[in-house]
Amino acid sequence: MKAAVVSEFGRIPEYTDFRDPVAGAGEILIKVHAAPLSPIVRGLALGRHYASGVQAGFVPGVDGVGTDPDGRRVYFLFPKSPFGSMAEVSQVAQDMVVPIPDDIADGRAVAVVSGGLAAWIALTRRAPLQPGSTILINGVTGAAGGMAVQTARHFGARHIIGVGRNRHRLDALDLDTRIPLGEAADAALRAAFDRGVDRGRAKLTPS
Repeated sequence: MKAAVVSEFGRIPEYTDFRDPVAGAGEILIKVHAAPLSPIVRGLALGRHYASGVQAGFVPGVDGVGTDPDGRRVYFLFPKSPFGSMAEVSQVAQDMVVPIPDDIADGRAVAVVSGGLAAWIALTRRAPLQPGSTILINGVTGAAGGMAVQTARHFGARHIIGVGRNRHRLDALDLDTRIPLGEAADAALRAAFDRGVDRGRAKLTPS
């Protein structure tokens, strides 16, 4: 099969032939439609991420959208090394796929999940959001930050404070308090915390 192959750390992956994956017990093969080039993928491909390993010779990509053996269009996560998602076919565990609605395009699906997972995990695992909470989202104008706002509303946040650099994007988000980074940011943040932020359960800083 064809794939983007990391043959040497520090070099751009090469589009070339790579051996075909063979599904083992509890695994399936996915015909890949789209795969995101996220920061973690760049770090792994360059050998700069802690999970990169000690040698090259793999296909990068940690998630993507494709077709499973039953013809369903699915999102998949964490392909089995060395068969990353930037290939014609990827090898994944059966329990690491979910179906995608027909009205969501492949590119949109992978883009939404990349930012959405960061927000979802932060607000459901790391700092579980309680209905009626006041939360502060740092970096709200980024992809993960914007998804965090929607996730917080979904789980019943009462008051959302957003902090970010992009004033146009800040104004467009569904926020109760907007704090643009600048000379007045320190005073605005102090005032927000004086009024009360549920930091222990609901503060979020998406990466």
